[in-house]
Amino acid sequence: MLPILGLVLAVTAGVSATAIVKADENAEVIPQNVYIGDVSVGGMSESDAEAAVEAAVSAYEDATFELSAAENSVKASPSDLGLSWSNKDIVKEAMNYTRTGNLLERYKAKKDLEKENKVFDIIYTVDTDTTKSFLENHAKELNQEAVNNGTLHARMVNLKSSMVRKVSK
Repeated sequence: MLPILGLVLAVTAGVSATAIVKADENAEVIPQNVYIGDVSVGGMSESDAEAAVEAAVSAYEDATFELSAAENSVKASPSDLGLSWSNKDIVKEAMNYTRTGNLLERYKAKKDLEKENKVFDIIYTVDTDTTKSFLENHAKELNQEAVNNGTLHARMVNLKSSMVRKVSK
């Protein structure tokens, strides 16, 4: 009787260990149908996903932006504005998408992925000092003579909010 009990315990422990290993293997990759921006990161490790998104972000280094103030405009590169990817923690959020929250939230997230993709947005920011320096260096091109106080104020607000339009990639 004792050897049979030992065999049952050994088999049970082996099955449990296999289940734990399987769970750990799945925990090391981002679930399928998850995107960060336009990058499909499903099935990737956290470090692979971060590298893939970094590569996609760096593809914009050759982009040209047009900063406008009324009829005046000036072209700028991402480096001219200190453009960078600011929400790098989104990779960890993508990794944990079906792994955090209560049981019902995790189940719903998994079921949602069966029907549609989950897309996490990439947030870009500009460095204030770099952008300020760029604008100061191009003030002559962007300055607009005042027609009346209201127009001048509106144009200054637009300039400060950096009306940035992507011109070309």
